[in-house]
Amino acid sequence: MGVRIPPGLPVKVFWGAAMKNVKQFISEVRVELARVEWPSFQEFVGATIVVLFIVFVFAVYLKGVDALVEWLLAQIIARSF
Repeated sequence: MGVRIPPGLPVKVFWGAAMKNVKQFISEVRVELARVEWPSFQEFVGATIVVLFIVFVFAVYLKGVDALVEWLLAQIIARSF
């Protein structure tokens, strides 16, 4: 049996078309990366320090909320028995 391709339809090799698309994509990525204005090392370090500080603050906040919820649940459970 098999699949019949109606006459008149173009038959494309899948991998050939796929590889053409991949090559075009990589070419476009290179063009876009050339346009990027990369940060200086000092900007990179400064932004990294800010991000780490904010993550630390949120971690401390979440730990406090977790401890508060744990304490509240312990109080509720202790009073229910």
